[in-house]
Amino acid sequence: MAIACYDIAVLFFPNDDFYYSLRSHAYSNKGDYDKAITDYTAALRIEPNEAYYYYSRASAYEKKGDYTRARADYTRALQIDPDDGLARSGLERLNKAGR
Repeated sequence: MAIACYDIAVLFFPNDDFYYSLRSHAYSNKGDYDKAITDYTAALRIEPNEAYYYYSRASAYEKKGDYTRARADYTRALQIDPDDGLARSGLERLNKAGR
């Protein structure tokens, strides 16, 4: 139900990164990481300096097992916001696991 509502919001507000972000969270919660990544990427096209979107996309990549892209996005989030504890934890988790 939530995804259908976000679909409508994205349709009416295609240049608002917030609705893409909300829908991507809903996809992630369902385990549909490919669609989540697509929406995080759309949000980043609109708001390319939002560290949280990079962190969130990195998390989806990590859950898919795409550690190279996860590492790149965690790193980019930290470049934008060096105090981003979530991105730092994600990167440390990859390092600890040797990924």
